[in-house]
Amino acid sequence: MSAVKLEDIARQLGVSISTVSRALSGNGRVGEKTRQRVLAAVQESKYTVNAVARSLRLRDARNIGIIVPDISNSYFAAVIKGAQEVCRQSGYALMVCNSDEDRSFEEEALRTLLEKQASGLILASVGGCAELLGQYAYHDAPIVFIDNIPQGVNAADVVSIDNFAAARELTRAMLARGYREIGMITGPGDQSTGSLRRAGFEQALVDAGLAPRPEWVLEGDFRMASGRACMESILRLEERPRAMIIAN
Repeated sequence: MSAVKLEDIARQLGVSISTVSRALSGNGRVGEKTRQRVLAAVQESKYTVNAVARSLRLRDARNIGIIVPDISNSYFAAVIKGAQEVCRQSGYALMVCNSDEDRSFEEEALRTLLEKQASGLILASVGGCAELLGQYAYHDAPIVFIDNIPQGVNAADVVSIDNFAAARELTRAMLARGYREIGMITGPGDQSTGSLRRAGFEQALVDAGLAPRPEWVLEGDFRMASGRACMESILRLEERPRAMIIAN
């Protein structure tokens, strides 16, 4: 059996192809009775929308790409779930990519989503590639950064927290409990989430008249294995901190 086409449904119902298309997309004026007839015919014929042809015609693949550094991290898992919920409500598909905290994997994912003509991008960057991000702007595909802002990106749409203030308040809370010898395991210094949390921690110490101890501040990569390795290094010191601030 040959695949059912839009023209076949239009011919069967005695309406124009554009009427069938508008009834399926929900865009444009179509009477409710006609829309119901179209939907019933589509269900009966098992017609499926040709997404590739549709995207070429409308220049909108109705795909949103999301790139996260660690899909097993509960924070990013929750972000993906929320994005998927909104995409479903709006008739978009969500394409998920995991960069595994690796810049080359992130660039590979960016290229793949460009090739797939993603309608927009949600990016938790671990560095990114300015040239590739520029291509998204060239194709009018909006980008929203979450969690981390890549270096060199100035004007951008961002959903994040005030990492500096959060780390400063956390350290102040530790100081208020009487701890003075405090260390930290930070995130990567070339990521805003790493550098800003470290800066907030250090500012809280300076405000309290304390100087950060370099040997008590180690840089991890936001994953458990590096956090464990950093903590084991600190615990091997002869003079150890009495409390720790962990960036993740």
